[in-house]
Amino acid sequence: MSNLPQELIDAILEDVPDSSLAACSLTATSFVVASQRRLFRRMTLSDLPAYERVIRVLVASPHLAQYVRALGLDIRDIPNDSTLIKSIIVPLTKIEYLSIWGGTGATWPDLGQNPWLIDVLSRTTVKFLALERLSGVPSSLIAQAFSSCDEVSLSNVLLSDNGSDGFSAHGAISHFHVPEDVYSTVLPFVLDPKRVGSLHRLRGLSITSLGLDQSITTFLIACSRTLEHLTIRFPPTRLPALPALKVLEIQLQPFFMKSTSVLSAISDSIASSSHLEVLMLSLEERSIRSKSWAERDLSAYAALDSTFIDPDKPHLREIHFCLRWVGVERFPKFIAFIQANFPRTFEAGMMKASHRAAVENPMDRFATVV
Repeated sequence: MSNLPQELIDAILEDVPDSSLAACSLTATSFVVASQRRLFRRMTLSDLPAYERVIRVLVASPHLAQYVRALGLDIRDIPNDSTLIKSIIVPLTKIEYLSIWGGTGATWPDLGQNPWLIDVLSRTTVKFLALERLSGVPSSLIAQAFSSCDEVSLSNVLLSDNGSDGFSAHGAISHFHVPEDVYSTVLPFVLDPKRVGSLHRLRGLSITSLGLDQSITTFLIACSRTLEHLTIRFPPTRLPALPALKVLEIQLQPFFMKSTSVLSAISDSIASSSHLEVLMLSLEERSIRSKSWAERDLSAYAALDSTFIDPDKPHLREIHFCLRWVGVERFPKFIAFIQANFPRTFEAGMMKASHRAAVENPMDRFATVV
């Protein structure tokens, strides 16, 4: 075992399930470091006992801190003046992926009250940042994130100020996610004329447009020259011309399926995106008591079967149906269901189907897998 090249050991361990890594590290000394590197690459802390356990581990084995690349912090039960954050943040000097969220309560934690959270958010090593259900977020941190991060996700974030400085005209951000913006604070801030120029390199956008049609249209126009991948929930009836768009994902929920705006958005997106290659329809199932997609009437969508295989759209090569559900037990019926409703698309070899679980950690939204 000791003579195996380290590259081979690393390759072997990449395919070992997380549940077996600890045991694998006991098989040979040469496997210890590689196993620890995998085990501690991503760390998610969801409650006070988890914070305390990690602190004990880092004190006992400080070398493990260098392996942590992704850190997720649920701060809903952590006091603003707690030193727990400091004890964890200080030794973790190589964090690239960072997500901070405030739980599901009605009151969102004030991010600005903990200086150590501000400290880690200010690090230039962080290239993937997700903030969710937080108040008191300094606008300067958002400006910095747009300038130095590859991906940024802001969901239900309340800014502490509106900021007078503009974003860098040479922003590094390539993917931006706004899953929810219930108080309409993020989009107006980013779309301010002083800041909108930072979107000129944006290649990926994930956004919810319910009630924000005009802001969404303005946003899409601002990044239309470079936008290649768009994920949109509750799409507006019409999308602006997106000449660079190659992948469009429309997220749908059952109660929204009968809306004519959905049909219009799908047809219009195919017509207005001249280089669209992949259209993904993500069909969400929200409750175990709800009807599955296989039990729903989608006869109104039959006309799309011809639209999907339109010979005037030579670039469109894939229609991808994705079932978003906690388990896989409904997936077989889902496949049979879409094949029956879109037979021409299936026969043309353009159909693809997949299953994806719901997002559990804001970090899960990143296009780059941790």
